Amino acid sequence: MEKENIVRLYNKEKTVTIAKRLFILFQVLAMKFGKALILFLFVNLLAFQLFASARGIAVSLPDQNNKQVQLYTGSFALVIGVSNYTDWPRLPGVREDVAKVVSTLEKHHFTPVVIMDPNDKELKSAFTDFIKKYGMGLQNRLLFYYAGHGHTEKQSYGEEMGYIVPANAPVPQKDKNGFLNSALDMQLIEVYAKRIQSKHALFLFDSCFSGSIFALSRAIPQAINYKTTQPVRQFITSGSANETVPDKSIFREQFIGALEGEGDLNKDGYVTGSELGDFLETTVINYSREGQHPQYGKIRNRHLDKGDFVFVSPATPGSASASSTGTSGSTGTHVASGSMQTEAVGKGCLKVNSEPNQAEIYIDDLLSGTSPLQIRLKPGIYAVEARKRGYQTESKRIRIFEGADLDLTLMLDKKGSSLFITSQPSKAEVYIDRAYSGQTPLELKGLNPGGSMAIKVSKEGYQDWNRSVSIHDANQQLQATLKQKQTVPQDMVLIPAGDFEMGSNDEKPVHTVTLDAYYIDKTEVTVAAYRKCVTAGTCKTPATGSYYNWGVAGRETHPVNGVDWMDAKNYCQFAKKRLPTEAEWERAATWKDGRKYKYPSGKSTVSCVDAVMVNSDSWRDWKTKGGCDRISTWPVGSKPQEINGTYDMAGNVPEWVADGYGPYSSSHQRNPQGPSSGGSHRVNRGGGWIVTASSLRGALRLSYDPSGRSNGGLGFRCVGSP
Repeated sequence: MEKENIVRLYNKEKTVTIAKRLFILFQVLAMKFGKALILFLFVNLLAFQLFASARGIAVSLPDQNNKQVQLYTGSFALVIGVSNYTDWPRLPGVREDVAKVVSTLEKHHFTPVVIMDPNDKELKSAFTDFIKKYGMGLQNRLLFYYAGHGHTEKQSYGEEMGYIVPANAPVPQKDKNGFLNSALDMQLIEVYAKRIQSKHALFLFDSCFSGSIFALSRAIPQAINYKTTQPVRQFITSGSANETVPDKSIFREQFIGALEGEGDLNKDGYVTGSELGDFLETTVINYSREGQHPQYGKIRNRHLDKGDFVFVSPATPGSASASSTGTSGSTGTHVASGSMQTEAVGKGCLKVNSEPNQAEIYIDDLLSGTSPLQIRLKPGIYAVEARKRGYQTESKRIRIFEGADLDLTLMLDKKGSSLFITSQPSKAEVYIDRAYSGQTPLELKGLNPGGSMAIKVSKEGYQDWNRSVSIHDANQQLQATLKQKQTVPQDMVLIPAGDFEMGSNDEKPVHTVTLDAYYIDKTEVTVAAYRKCVTAGTCKTPATGSYYNWGVAGRETHPVNGVDWMDAKNYCQFAKKRLPTEAEWERAATWKDGRKYKYPSGKSTVSCVDAVMVNSDSWRDWKTKGGCDRISTWPVGSKPQEINGTYDMAGNVPEWVADGYGPYSSSHQRNPQGPSSGGSHRVNRGGGWIVTASSLRGALRLSYDPSGRSNGGLGFRCVGSP
């Protein structure tokens, strides 16, 4: 109750002040003219003053026939300031901001309602009560001004949502649910905006957040006309996400300056909401040294985006225009002739640089010299443009202030092809040749035709999207449709979709292969796992005897060996998987992040540190030094993890793959299934415990009779599809 009394005290004090002044006037006049007459005049005058204070003032403007039409009959403002936060940093400057904003709005005949330090319930009630009381008048104009903390939260569906923060809201890093339940989000602000029946409503937020409900506007403000009278809901924020608003508000200072006449960009005697947004964007960016980037626009609703909020501007001088005297030297700097002191009075200095230099600089479409350029201009807003042959034109709107210097650098991109990358969902990270380049949607300009680039589009929770793109003369568009990641089976690893180079100098020809994403077993299939298939009657019993693991005590975790190609295929089907293709096997063993490796370990050489193999330079020592001196296989996964999270793709046992053995194709292949001809043998990969390092290369391919079970005892691993 105490806070509610304080909140309404401002408006009561104003009414009391008017009454006190009139009462003093009544006493003076009564002594001269008589109490009865003066009492009658006093009552009527007081009623008029109180009525005018409550309803605001009428605003008129010319219609299409140049006749005056009444735009507003009442002007009301809800000004909310949050200074004393419970958990968030306090903002002592907000109290001064509120007082000065209210004072300025009163000069523009607004009736202000002030709310200070509301909690979550009071904040929502402030909006609903204000709209209920003043937002039903069709000819009213409503202004909402909020000064306090803003915050942006990323939603579970990938988009961002902006919030304004009441005094009692917890910090989301400590209590996210508590924050979301107490903060006021922009979707609710949109509901409030649509609930208003009044013609025009303007929302100003001296806080930074994104995920806005309005369409960003960059249109040049038009002269006021009859279209202005149509309904509109406009929004301006003092910055975007991840920016910090200083306690001494630049936004508030520039807002007041705009209403005092500086925002009347076309000098027609009015400051529209569009002009205000344009003015605040330019000046706040300038004075904050690009620390704040105000956002402004209209609601995304075709019934509420046609009009424009209007303030009557105080008298302003004529529009500023660019001027310079003298001639430009080789550097493009304008040198003033005559009395320099006189010429500089009332102007500001603009210094324009460009990268590269010697670009033509146009100010409001007039050629003013070449960069670097120094020129004095009257106060005002200008469009500055840099043009240079072979480069894209770059432009920026700037504001010049009297007696102030402004340094401007324009970066020009080389002309050439462009590539526009989008994704579904959006805001995915884009990597060009493994270097981070930004988020989608992303436009790459100045690309050299004839070149190529490796593009990866990545987003948390989704599989990476990879493409190799050739750059053509024409502009190109690329759409990356990302697939959601599925839970990778515990005993497998995910190999992402993409291109890789298959083959080597010994396994020719080297050729490009494109594969879809797939899972591959981390380890070779063990004796224990294969036993389940035998017990089920699907798989045959493996070979037994010397060097085989089946039937040997203590070998349940060793790879099963002594199986033929059909045994391996049957087991993978039993496990609801399949045998890997030769390309899938080599991709997992040799390729990582666009790089080809000789061995699955990622090293340039291999030893018993990395693989179960012959601990000698000669394969002839396999009977004494095979299996790193154990003369057998090892339990799967005994050696270090390999480049893609697998184990034993080099050594332990050679592995069956799905392909028949035959020559490679030299052309680009997509998900190849092996040669259509070339004999009845099947490929095996990976070497084994009876070979040396030279036979453990990831690209090495061998063949064997698919019905054979000997040759050191072949094993296998399986793959699956996401």
